[in-house]
Amino acid sequence: MKQVKPEQLEKARNYVEIALAKAQPGGKLPSVRFLIQGSDTTRGAIEQALSHYETIGLLERRGRVGLFRRNLQATWRIVDLIACNDDGYTRTFGNFLSECLVNFTQIADKHGFSTRIHSVSQEESVQRYVELANLPDSAGYVIVLANMREVVTTFQHSGKPVVCLFPQGRFLHVNQVIDSVDPILEMQMNHLIELGHSRILYIREEYPFYQGMTMLSRRLEYYKHMAQNGFRVPPHWQTHFPDGQLEKALTLSFSRDPKPTALIVYDTAVKEVFAFLQKEGLVIGKDVSVIATDGSPILEGLTPSVTTVVSNSNYALNKAWELLQMQMRGVQTYCTQEVLLTFKKGDSTGKPRE
Repeated sequence: MKQVKPEQLEKARNYVEIALAKAQPGGKLPSVRFLIQGSDTTRGAIEQALSHYETIGLLERRGRVGLFRRNLQATWRIVDLIACNDDGYTRTFGNFLSECLVNFTQIADKHGFSTRIHSVSQEESVQRYVELANLPDSAGYVIVLANMREVVTTFQHSGKPVVCLFPQGRFLHVNQVIDSVDPILEMQMNHLIELGHSRILYIREEYPFYQGMTMLSRRLEYYKHMAQNGFRVPPHWQTHFPDGQLEKALTLSFSRDPKPTALIVYDTAVKEVFAFLQKEGLVIGKDVSVIATDGSPILEGLTPSVTTVVSNSNYALNKAWELLQMQMRGVQTYCTQEVLLTFKKGDSTGKPRE
């Protein structure tokens, strides 16, 4: 059998783990071909991953019928992950949120719990949350990216433990792990300003049906820092773009002077930003600096190495698990934790040429 690279096997295992978590007990998983394409790995890596989960009893192969998650409800306790406002983050491997889902399933597994992932889009009715809150075999809920208090209250009324993970609203009387807003922008802006940049563009994808608190707060922080330092944001700079329009937004921003000398972008956009700058003949880290936002695995292997603020997903998810366990023990004191941040310097940022 051809040797599988460790990083390929880890990607394949994580992707299969997400597929298992999204399937109901006894439910069918995607085909092997779909798993290979979705994980961006090889058949050998996926086959080894499937064999691993088959060996530990989570997965069942049924001849030509397909792959199935084994029904372990009788012996396993179940925690339900509610992916609110899912615009695709549960289906995109390597971003910060998908990394969080993988890590949480691993934490739950170590404590003898199974997990289920439920994807709820912005267009779905609130009734969907009511249905999920009434799952009879759930031991508790982790609600990801909730932006309405009514959603949180619906799950709290179930009487089961509830933890909000990165809520997009300011909620009281709930256990939660929240995004860092001010520190991330401050770390990004301070780094670029210390290097001598003043033409700094913050740019991210805009979702037409969903404006989360984190998204809006970070944009406001950007404008505040630019104003406080006396920096301009020219009208032709594009601070946001619709799905699939990043290159167009960058083209407009670099179409005339003054052009940005530094870009603050989200991890999922870094690869495309690098490709645009290289196509324009600009040297990343010299002509234009690029700084990312969460330090997710999708940045690994990019050249030049990426400067980023790293949001420690393991720290955040262990805190979420502690809050869930605390409620399972009957402790009802409400607690708010904030994700741990570190700064990672790469070669994608440097002093401006001018």
